[in-house]
Amino acid sequence: LSEKINHKQISIQKHISGDIVAFADYNMTNTIVRNLLTNAIKFTNPGGHIYVSALINDDNMVEISIKDDGIGIDEKVVDKLFRIDHQFKVIGTAGEMGTGLGLKLCSDLILKNKGRIWIKSSLNEGTCIYFTLPQFYE
Repeated sequence: LSEKINHKQISIQKHISGDIVAFADYNMTNTIVRNLLTNAIKFTNPGGHIYVSALINDDNMVEISIKDDGIGIDEKVVDKLFRIDHQFKVIGTAGEMGTGLGLKLCSDLILKNKGRIWIKSSLNEGTCIYFTLPQFYE
């Protein structure tokens, strides 16, 4: 991912509250974060910013967010992004292509690990994708 970040001159800032450990499959979590970061890079304009944070929320879940100041998502389609029967192919800010299945995959992997995912976005203002994972074995 660093090549794409450098090419678009995007800055990434992270804020992680202390030592945070989630009880989740390592490979699935890695796939989730990589997919969400790839989307943030794809839809952030050159010279833009991405913010990654992790904390323990009020429900004692690990909450991770990946926020960008990119092109945003029309709120009319946000709820459909995780559905397999609606596939969205949007070209990135530098012509990047995708399959439109990354968010559905992330949603499935998060659910398998007993978490949840949601999006807050505004057109031309950016997107923040949040997801939770449990701290402890249940």
